[in-house]
Amino acid sequence: MKYARVFVFDIREAFKVLVPAKERMNAAERLIKICDDVGFQKEDIAEMTENDKILETAFDIYFQDDYDEDEDDDSWDDFRASEGFPSEAFSVLPDFTPLPA
Repeated sequence: MKYARVFVFDIREAFKVLVPAKERMNAAERLIKICDDVGFQKEDIAEMTENDKILETAFDIYFQDDYDEDEDDDSWDDFRASEGFPSEAFSVLPDFTPLPA
């Protein structure tokens, strides 16, 4: 995978000069997504983004959503299991609709 990281980074560097400055963040976000989609490990992508602020920011944005969904759900599931709650215990509660102010 090391050679793939170098290859992707070289492609990024070659195309960076062709992408207008205002579109670079969008291009970086797409590159991070493509690397994730084709199976790069998160750690490998992080290593590829080192020393490039735009890629680092795109990485943080892309994987922030991943962290929010995975970590929060897992910790809640672990808590419920440790307290002996069945997984469907809260599914019978009605939907909460906030009252208008």
